[in-house]
Amino acid sequence: ESAVATVKISIKAVNDRPLLQRGINGLVLKQGESRRIRFVVRDADLDDEHSFTITESSLGKVEFDANQMSFTASQVGSETLQVRVSDTAGASNTLDLKITVNSAEIADANGDGLSDEQAQQQGLDPAAENADSDADGVPDAQELGDPEHPSDRDGDGIIDALEVGLEASQDSTSLAFRIPAPTAERLGLPALQGQAITIASSDGQRLIAHSSGETGLPILNEEQGVEDNRHRFPLGIFDFSVEAPNGSARVVFSFPEGVDLPADAVVRKLDTNNQWQDYPYATIDHASRTLTLELTDNDGWDRDPAVGVIRDPVGLAVAEEGTSTQATSSGGESGGGGSIGPLFGLLLLLLPGVQSRRRRG
Repeated sequence: ESAVATVKISIKAVNDRPLLQRGINGLVLKQGESRRIRFVVRDADLDDEHSFTITESSLGKVEFDANQMSFTASQVGSETLQVRVSDTAGASNTLDLKITVNSAEIADANGDGLSDEQAQQQGLDPAAENADSDADGVPDAQELGDPEHPSDRDGDGIIDALEVGLEASQDSTSLAFRIPAPTAERLGLPALQGQAITIASSDGQRLIAHSSGETGLPILNEEQGVEDNRHRFPLGIFDFSVEAPNGSARVVFSFPEGVDLPADAVVRKLDTNNQWQDYPYATIDHASRTLTLELTDNDGWDRDPAVGVIRDPVGLAVAEEGTSTQATSSGGESGGGGSIGPLFGLLLLLLPGVQSRRRRG
């Protein structure tokens, strides 16, 4: 004997709080100046609209236009303002924003609002224009927070303004690394003194740098280095992640004029087994001084197991004497072979660009 039962299931929608993406830790400017910053909101409820409020400032005037905030400084001093973002259902989240207003008379070589003394105390270059020492898209003066007590969100002793790999407040699609002469000399990269290497993302996926850095880059990372004992890397090694929701990505590196890519260069990548291998899905164009990589999520080279994220340390390499490597060129070139080596100081020049595109079926 059986009976028919009717079961009613009700699913109640859950409203998620919006989150203010971190990266902008504060504003530093001079008395009489104005600054604008853009806040990026993440919200699982994609249809939500958002509004902003902020506590009253005693140092200047604050105005909001959608997610754009402008601040005009009138008084010298420092304070902390609380920015709140709310969605249409009333759920909200907050962010503390440090404000520092310096005297209009301070020495400020690059006009970023930080005094030259404040910049030097924190290891920043006071003369660098559009200063963004870690190349994450957030200016030093916004990422620093309080110049006297600079932000170090992960507590590792490296301030956010110098640390590569922290979440940025803006999704950069083009990045440039300018290599100061002292850094290039110390790391044995004389060809890159004063030069800029750019990495571009044509489809707007997020670019993520790895390892802790220093002003100007490249990075010297002795603990994570794996030696390629068959090759040397005259232009350094790049360590980066790319968001690739479609499972693949195109990354393009552009080297500056005056820097010749070695005629016998091949592309070497560190695979998931900590082996350096020739990478066959790359194009070296000597005429335009570019390196283009076609990357696939979760293949034998992807060192990030997460779906939708590709991490691939890579560099232009030249075979050491007595090592045979087949190379083709630019049009595009690479061959096979690999080796494992001991830990040593790797030069890590960081960051990527991507264009979503499927390869290798």
